[in-house]
Amino acid sequence: MACDKLGVAPDDALMVGDEPIADVGAATLGCRVQLVDPLPVDQRPGTLAEVLQLL
Repeated sequence: MACDKLGVAPDDALMVGDEPIADVGAATLGCRVQLVDPLPVDQRPGTLAEVLQLL
């Protein structure tokens, strides 16, 4: 539904999450999935910078 609302094909989307069971469902729709460490945000300051390199 999010891809439809954004006008983005699932294979052009990147799902970023920290919960493998809950977040990898996007892969079944064709989205790329990047999991990050499930830590509080202030304990993983560089994680999203690493994800941006995937785009």
